[in-house]
Amino acid sequence: MHHIDESVSHQTVIPAMTVQPSDSRPPAPSSPDIAQVRLKGMRGKRGVVGDSLHWLGVRLGIAYNGSFYYPSEDRSILECSIFPHYQLSREHQRIVFVGTAWYTHGYTRMFSRKTYTTMDPNPANAAYGAEQHIVDVVGNLERHTAPGSVDVIFLNGVVGWGLNTRDEAETAFAACYRCLRKGGHFLIGWNDLPEHRPFRIEEVESLGKFQRLVFPPLATSEYLIDNEWRHTFSFFCK
Repeated sequence: MHHIDESVSHQTVIPAMTVQPSDSRPPAPSSPDIAQVRLKGMRGKRGVVGDSLHWLGVRLGIAYNGSFYYPSEDRSILECSIFPHYQLSREHQRIVFVGTAWYTHGYTRMFSRKTYTTMDPNPANAAYGAEQHIVDVVGNLERHTAPGSVDVIFLNGVVGWGLNTRDEAETAFAACYRCLRKGGHFLIGWNDLPEHRPFRIEEVESLGKFQRLVFPPLATSEYLIDNEWRHTFSFFCK
């Protein structure tokens, strides 16, 4: 765990990203429908019996106040390197986490000392959210949260997995910007693969309002996990 120096009041920022045309750019994104097909494939890996036992275990675990986590490299970085920074930070008390599932249920316990709010448009996923849970799309965040009132917004695993068009992203990123306080942090976790990248986040105009943030524990503003998912964490501040 990294030591957080609360005495440092300034943030390290660099100018917001710009699009640089290049012949070596990644191939154009494929249809967002491919992401849904792959997701169904992931869910079916256990087989009918395995899936049934899995969900039975999840329901029993939640009923007895258990916590569940997904064993992946990107989740390890999120939970062991990124979350501790905010758990220990006195400057970041009001947190919004977008996108809930069985493997995010334990995050409520991890942020039990914070004002922690979760958000997901699927009513069925409310069971995995915080006590303060919003059933709505992130583009409507302002309907539930006052402008300039949030310290941190996590948008991890949402691009290409629900936030599937550039227009939706324009609305969502703009809403996040308005709800964050000045200096608030905005984290986007996304898969750098054509089938899971229905648009390039750097081409979303509303993201240009943010500044890039060099995240202290990782010493970078963008952290790529170079595995089959190519999950990337991009850090911004208002």
